[in-house]
Amino acid sequence: MAQPSRATLEAIDDTHCLMLCGTGQLDSLVYWLMALDVEFDVLEPPVLKERLRRASERVGRSLVRGGW
Repeated sequence: MAQPSRATLEAIDDTHCLMLCGTGQLDSLVYWLMALDVEFDVLEPPVLKERLRRASERVGRSLVRGGW
């Protein structure tokens, strides 16, 4: 799986930062964001928000089928 090409972090305050990154494949970025053990908000692009929503629904269905 391809990694995001590069990311920069900009401090917002003592507990928050802004990550700016690019990737040729949004699904790869979805994977890497989900692998981070941190809370995050996606500001843009809208298509990334949609792909994360679909991934969360898929995980939810998997948990239901597994009896969680």
